[in-house]
Amino acid sequence: MKMRTPSTLGFAAALGLDDAVIDFLRSREEPDGIITPCPLPSGDAVRITDGSWRGLAAILDRRVSARERVLVLLDILQCQARVEMPEPWVRLA
Repeated sequence: MKMRTPSTLGFAAALGLDDAVIDFLRSREEPDGIITPCPLPSGDAVRITDGSWRGLAAILDRRVSARERVLVLLDILQCQARVEMPEPWVRLA
């Protein structure tokens, strides 16, 4: 879900929201004024819910920007492998 910040920030300022909150939101906006939330924080444990790796636990490495995909770290055969997959395939563990 994407949200345009100019109107949101204007509304927040009209409500008397603390300047620190508005500054935080502005720091997250992209050049086009859109904030794209990242619901899965990097470094968190996730469970893979679909695809070939379904049911395995992993660590979220990072989102692959603008592609709705993520990189996860899987422990396979005593080795850590970085695997890219669609973001909807992972959930917080």
